[in-house]
Amino acid sequence: MKLRIALAALLLVSACGGTAPASEVASAGGTKTPASPAAKGSGDDPMLAHAKCMRREGVADYPDPGSPDQGKYSTPPPDEAVRVRYEKAMKACMKEMEAGREAAPPPDAAELDRLTKYAECYRKRGIEVKGPDPSNGEIRFGAASEAEHDAAEKACSPFRAGK
Repeated sequence: MKLRIALAALLLVSACGGTAPASEVASAGGTKTPASPAAKGSGDDPMLAHAKCMRREGVADYPDPGSPDQGKYSTPPPDEAVRVRYEKAMKACMKEMEAGREAAPPPDAAELDRLTKYAECYRKRGIEVKGPDPSNGEIRFGAASEAEHDAAEKACSPFRAGK
């Protein structure tokens, strides 16, 4: 499930790069639990590989999966220069994100229930949410300010963690 959290951040921010409408930001919203599977043949966690690639491509403060700053890029960067740099890096690092998608197993019934409660919590706070998708746990968040997202994440993260 750690992979699903990291994938959440990656899918979430990938919406900024044009893979989803501008009003949507994608996320899988999983929970922090034991280590994730490695990318095929890479010997490295695909989400960690993606984070390293993002930093290599110019987003120096891109957080590692599972770090306290993991949600930093959960909404599109408001600064145009940062957003352009971010989108360019995201396109360059797409292969690592794809490896993470391939490595992520579908959520089991308990995890899908947690993800559903997590999404409902966001909806109650006025943020449009689609999902979770039962095949991969993906959740799509509508546009929200960083403050709105941070407040919702603070309130809703216990559901994601199954508390």
